[in-house]
Formats: sequence, C-alpha cells, structure tokens
Amino acid sequence: MSKIKIKLFCGDVLDVNCSVLFVKHIEGFISMPERAINKSMRRDNSNLFMEHEVEESHDVNTHHSLPFPYIHIINFHKNDLPFTYASVDSYAKKMIAYCLDETNRVEPLKVIATAVHGPGAGLDSSEAMEKMILAFAEVLRERETTGRIEEIIFVEKDTSVFERLKERIVFLIRKNILVYDQSETFLSLEPIPYSINAGKSHMVQLKENHVFVAMPFDKNFDDVYMYGIKQAIEKNGRVSERVDQVFFTGDVIDRMLLRIESAQLVVADISGNNPNVFYEVGLADGMGLIKRRDSNRDQDKKKVIFITQETQSPFDIQNQNRIFYNRFAIHELQEKLQKAIADILNSED
Repeated sequence: MSKIKIKLFCGDVLDVNCSVLFVKHIEGFISMPERAINKSMRRDNSNLFMEHEVEESHDVNTHHSLPFPYIHIINFHKNDLPFTYASVDSYAKKMIAYCLDETNRVEPLKVIATAVHGPGAGLDSSEAMEKMILAFAEVLRERETTGRIEEIIFVEKDTSVFERLKERIVFLIRKNILVYDQSETFLSLEPIPYSINAGKSHMVQLKENHVFVAMPFDKNFDDVYMYGIKQAIEKNGRVSERVDQVFFTGDVIDRMLLRIESAQLVVADISGNNPNVFYEVGLADGMGLIKRRDSNRDQDKKKVIFITQETQSPFDIQNQNRIFYNRFAIHELQEKLQKAIADILNSED
C-alpha cells in the first residue's frame, strides 16, 4: 500500500471507531479528552493517565467498554515542556512507529485515531494537524512501508475548529501533500515527479501564488515557521513553501531554483547566519539581477523580507529592512510579517 486514508471525525473521542486511540499526556496535567476517557473507565478517584506517567508510553485495555479495544498513551514529561510544534512532530512520529512495530501484536492496527493536540498549549489546531500529517509521511517514507495502517482519523469536538481543519485539508490537497480521490482524502507516499526539465510543465499543477521561505532546517525553528511565518503568508492568501516540506523526486537544487524563481517574494530568517539560508537568498538576488539586465525593469528584482532574532547582521544586508523578533513572542512576528507581506503585494497590484 502506498497511501493511507485521512479522515476527520466531528465528535467526542469516546465515540470514534478505531483499532487504537492515541492520547498525548503531559505529566502533572489532565486535558479535557483525558478527563472524559478517565470518567468513562474509572468509577473511583483513580486516574489511568497519571498511574504510569513517568514511563515513555503505556497501553490501557478498554475491555470493550468503548468503541476501541485499547488506548495508547504517549507521555510528555516536565523536561519536555513547553509543548511546541516540535512536540507535536514527536508525538506523531511515535504514533506511527508504534503502529509499525508489530512485535507480540495479535490484531493489526488498521484504523488509528487521535485528537488534534496543541490548542491547550497555545498552538493552532490546523497547523498542529498539518505538522502531524507531515510527520506521519516522513516516518512512513523512511520506513518505506505503511505496515497495515489503512486509515488515520483526526477527532475534533468543537465545530468551529472542525471547519478550520476541513479547510486545512483542502489546502494540503492543493499543496500536493494530500491526494483527493473518489470523494476521499489520502496521504500518498508516492513522490511528486519533478525535475529541472519537466518542472515547467508540472508548475501548472502547483499553487502559483506562493512565497518561498528560506530558513534553517532545525526543529528549534518549528514554532517560528508554523506560527510566525506560515500563518502570516497564508493570511495574505498565499501558499508558504519550504523545500523540506514538499515531497518530490529529483535534484533539490533544481527544485529550489524553480520555486524561488516562481515565488512572488522570499521570506528569509537569517538568525544564526545559516550558510544555507544565505545561499537561497543569493539565488533569489541573482535571479533578480539577471532579469533586470534583460528587461531593464527594477520591479523584476526578487523581493526578500529579512527576519532575525539578532540585532547584528552581516554587513552586506545591514542596510536592508529587517524584522526583529523574540522567539517567545512569535505572535508579534506574525503580525509584523503579515503587514510587510501585504504592503509588498499591494504595491504590485
């Protein structure tokens, strides 16, 4: 099997039919879904989530009292906090790894379910779901198997949040991360054919109005990207594209060149003076210079918005406008970047 069905379920976690329900537990805290599950299974004052919270994970047999035979609880300890998008990534990868390890397992895990974790920690639900889907794909592609998993269900009780999740699914289909086939949505593990020679014809299948993001491929920047940069871009009606977040075959440099060239603008996080980021910025700047010589039009210069956590930058961009941000106040970055992008897009209309 090269694809897995992705399904949204609007309702309570106690009502979802699956082979196993995955639950995230943070040491010392009980979430609303955990309270509901514990109340349905324990009549005394004991708490099934806290009994083994020092362990990495543990299973709870429901004894057929719920629509799923058992629950797999993945624990996050106090030294794992704060719970960030990197934590969401870790949770999702542990889910898939558990499913693929069939040691001493009698029944296959064909249908797995989970709530969309993150909102309780201040994370955006739709961003967290996307992060999980990307993490699922990463592990499955590394293992080169889907095991016996046929379906992954995301459970959400809040109807307004559920609507946002549906919108995110449509967005992921447009971005080629998910595939829509015969009224159902799938996570396909087949890579997107892409090469420098075939790229131009394939471009029509991709979202044209995108913003290219150059930043360190470091999990410490996940919150900056998911909550600060990506949301600022999407609120301007554009797709955010980072080379490591789109699946394709072919040369990565070819892909990078084509996507920078076709981008409306580039957002570059130069925190830490990462050489790969400056390489991508250089490509964008070089493309602009080439076009400008050919057409003698300054507006063809590729526009780059620089953001950074540091007050000192390399001398050659010190005269460029930069957005300074604090990684512990990412919402401020999102607001400033959203406005900066809007100003550029409006100036081009």
